Amino acid sequence: VVRLMTMVTMGLRGSVHAAAKQARLGVSVQALYDKIKRTEPALMRALVQGSAQRLGPVVQPMSTKPVLPGWRVRIIDGNHLPASDKRLKPLRQLSAAALPGHSLVVYDPDSGLVTDMLACEDAHAQERVVIEPMLAAAQPGEVWIADRNFCTRTIMQGWSDAGASFIVREHAKHPAVLETGPWRECGHIPSGNVHEQAV
Repeated sequence: VVRLMTMVTMGLRGSVHAAAKQARLGVSVQALYDKIKRTEPALMRALVQGSAQRLGPVVQPMSTKPVLPGWRVRIIDGNHLPASDKRLKPLRQLSAAALPGHSLVVYDPDSGLVTDMLACEDAHAQERVVIEPMLAAAQPGEVWIADRNFCTRTIMQGWSDAGASFIVREHAKHPAVLETGPWRECGHIPSGNVHEQAV
């Protein structure tokens, strides 16, 4: 199953069915699909994490200058899986039919690898609801970069409790930020002056 799915995800075969036909399996295609549909989301996460750990030493000699020297950068974002035309027949005509799900992905720009991934079978679940296992995996020396969907007190506190830092685009409505110091100038970049404030 892993070999066939790898061929599909790498674009070497157009579908699981096409990969199975070429592989000449000793079981029916239906038996293969029955096996795949019982794959636990935790298994997919373990496959991504294990692949990143094994590939890290391979890509390290090819790495360029770090994006943020002194930090291990982690970029996190959600991705809704595309809708498929191969839906259950009764649902094909409904515009509000069930979506196929979404994933939460962590990317390491220094290595160019996806280092972690959570699959969520509920496409309507908010990204911030499924992030908890990734907060538990955060480590000191990491800086997490995320969009405004992750701008909640619980998520930012989770990174802080893990000893990690974060750069998150501020959401207009939450969290309620308490200032603990004044704004101060801390440098200049081509597009203007940079200021920071402790909150």
